[in-house]
Amino acid sequence: MTHRGVAVRSRRVLSLLAAGLVALVPWAPAGAGPLKSPQIDGAVQVTADAGSGRGHAIPVMAVSPSDPATIVLAEGDAYSSRCMVHVSRNGGLSWANATQPATPPDWPGCGFAVTGPMADLAFAPDGTLYYAWSAFQPSTYQQRIYLARSSDLGATWDTTALPRIGPRPTPREFGADTMPSIVIDRDDPNLVYVSWWSNNGVWNMPESITGTSASIWCRLVENRPLARPWLSVSRDGGATFADPVDMAPGITGCTTEPYLVQGADGAVQAFFGESTRSAQEGQAPAAHLYSSASHDHGRTFTVTTVATQSGPADGRASTSTSDWLSGPSPGVDRRSGDLYVTWESMGVGVPQILFSRSTDQGRTWSPAVKVNDVDPKRDWDFSDQMPTLGVAPNGRVDIVWYDYRNDATYKDGDTRNGFQDVFYASSTDGGRTWAKNRPVSDRAIDRRFGPRRTGGIYGPLGLVSLDKVAYVAWDDTRNGTEQNANQDIYFTRARYAPASEAFGGGKDGGLSPWLAGLLGAAIAVAAGGIVVTIAAQDLRRRLPGDISGAAPAAPAQEPSTAI
Repeated sequence: MTHRGVAVRSRRVLSLLAAGLVALVPWAPAGAGPLKSPQIDGAVQVTADAGSGRGHAIPVMAVSPSDPATIVLAEGDAYSSRCMVHVSRNGGLSWANATQPATPPDWPGCGFAVTGPMADLAFAPDGTLYYAWSAFQPSTYQQRIYLARSSDLGATWDTTALPRIGPRPTPREFGADTMPSIVIDRDDPNLVYVSWWSNNGVWNMPESITGTSASIWCRLVENRPLARPWLSVSRDGGATFADPVDMAPGITGCTTEPYLVQGADGAVQAFFGESTRSAQEGQAPAAHLYSSASHDHGRTFTVTTVATQSGPADGRASTSTSDWLSGPSPGVDRRSGDLYVTWESMGVGVPQILFSRSTDQGRTWSPAVKVNDVDPKRDWDFSDQMPTLGVAPNGRVDIVWYDYRNDATYKDGDTRNGFQDVFYASSTDGGRTWAKNRPVSDRAIDRRFGPRRTGGIYGPLGLVSLDKVAYVAWDDTRNGTEQNANQDIYFTRARYAPASEAFGGGKDGGLSPWLAGLLGAAIAVAAGGIVVTIAAQDLRRRLPGDISGAAPAAPAQEPSTAI
């Protein structure tokens, strides 16, 4: 056999071997169509700290505007009062810790609330990462909002303290600002909007700390209720912030935490609920869901009622003197301009995940549509289903929530709940109809472990919706026991396309770790084949002739440099 024959055969064998290895990797060819139903990938643990007594909770996420495989996740540890930021560059397959921005010594902790987010994240169009969180003062139980900016995915930060609400004893402002929400103006990135909720936790604290009795926390004091939604605006990219503005003008009841979104018309929209109380059993006023719009960059707001929740006059003895609606999650369809919001209704005994749509920039809202297709196996007790909404650029609407429908510990009439799953639903017609609910968590979450047993941590899930994938994150107790009470953050993906399309051809974000390694091996073998082939060809050119006595081949012509 000639040297040329050896080289050709070696090249064929190596090419076939490399092709066979690459064929084992489940990548679809370019241009493959979308999946008919989402593929739910395996769960990945985000938090990796070892040891007992960790209570990671309430994740929020944002995706780089230039790379769908680069994800940032923020969360907090309830036991240690630490906030943490994590970064994945491969579509969530693995995570690394970013740094936590520094705060002054008198604000060392990261505070959390039992009804909403501890932090929020947003990317500016140029890739600048914005991170808002609530710092905590252990000696006074007060909180304040900080905003940090990073141009290197959390390796370094520039941090700004936002103005505070209180503490001022006369209007009974305790000075506990928490549950931030961020919007970066898409037309002017120098406009940064941050909202939050004031007077967090006054109902759980003694009068010696708060300066007011918990029994009046939701009554009017000097013509203003104690808990309010606030907004502060930066016009220099987050370096400085203006005085806060009350986003609930004319609302005489206590509001719940606000969530921001920017409408297609550029208006900043805040969504928040209401809490009502009555001294007489069964007489609490009905709670409302509100949207509040600003068309002048956060200077003034106009409030609209989205929905009214029936009061607790249906025989629920434990809640007959109060009613509340909290945790709304808004979104906007950039194509149609429609505004969306989801929330949990607690006024009918069994909670429902509801959805409403506005086609006129929030002036009017459609009748609510129920999203959960099976009622959870639990009685009403607290707002811990926490639906979170996302809208993909192509208009698909996603909602995820905690669901008790498969709770094996459920007993009729017993509100002590044991097991949750994370459920997912999507709509391709603007929320008019919804696909069958699907669990995205790979196992039930046993809420008998983790921080909940010491008072509970309830908050939204993490959700980011892209055209070909939805990223989902939640807090999970699978590593917890009765002794250590551990809770960690887990992550998964609901893909509407093969992994190679969802994350781009240059990323390994669509592969499991072993498949990524296999692909690397295939590439290495293929590269080795090229090297061997080139070496064989070079050897053939150097020899005066092959073993049959044939003359050496003529040298190949150099490629032309002409254009």
